[in-house]
Amino acid sequence: MRDPTEQGALQHAVSLSAGIELQLRHGQGNAPLLALLDRANRASAAAIVRLADVNPEDPAAIRSLQNDIKAFALIVAWLAELVRDGFEAGDFLDLQRREDLADLVGLNEDEADDFGSPQHEG
Repeated sequence: MRDPTEQGALQHAVSLSAGIELQLRHGQGNAPLLALLDRANRASAAAIVRLADVNPEDPAAIRSLQNDIKAFALIVAWLAELVRDGFEAGDFLDLQRREDLADLVGLNEDEADDFGSPQHEG
């Protein structure tokens, strides 16, 4: 029997990934991610401009601007990671479903490897 907590976490990763993709590709719902990305991108661009004029003897101001610049890149990287995790979780859940169905119908290991694969469907 599969661990329901693990299954729930995998399904959540798939759902989260799909939600991110819908917002980014189609702007569905109120698309808060688009607003967040837009704001972070504008803040990063403004920080780059301000960095040119910051006092070079003020390391705290320089670090603050560097953090603003990096924030957009971090957000994009985290979103990409969440989407990748969702795709991987979906693939894993699909594999588990095929294995469970193969077990139910009593396929041997060789037959189960091909069970549900696209080249063997309808």
